[in-house]
Amino acid sequence: RAHFRTALIQSSSLSPSAPMALQLQVNGLAGQLCEISAIATTSGLQIKREVAKATGIPVKDQRLFVGTTEIKNMSLLKDVAGDAVASISLVRRPPEHSGWVMAAISSQWGLRNAPTEARE
Repeated sequence: RAHFRTALIQSSSLSPSAPMALQLQVNGLAGQLCEISAIATTSGLQIKREVAKATGIPVKDQRLFVGTTEIKNMSLLKDVAGDAVASISLVRRPPEHSGWVMAAISSQWGLRNAPTEARE
């Protein structure tokens, strides 16, 4: 099993008054997938992009959780996890579900024409 390590770098993190970086361990069902660094104002989308770089799992296929709270793309880490988060769980969305999610977002009909299993 490969172990990946990556880091989020934001321009504000280069200043002397930069917020402290948090080390986040990203885990899947089989154990640790990667570690990333983030600050409290890092968005869910930024975290997903870094996880995608480290693991090869596309952003659209990722669902990230802190405990039972999902990290949405527009969420800030501090809003879902506070300052003490150390572990994030990744649940991989099946590719066919990702397709239906994208179709629902881009269609005025949403999931109306999707098969039952895509609506569950």
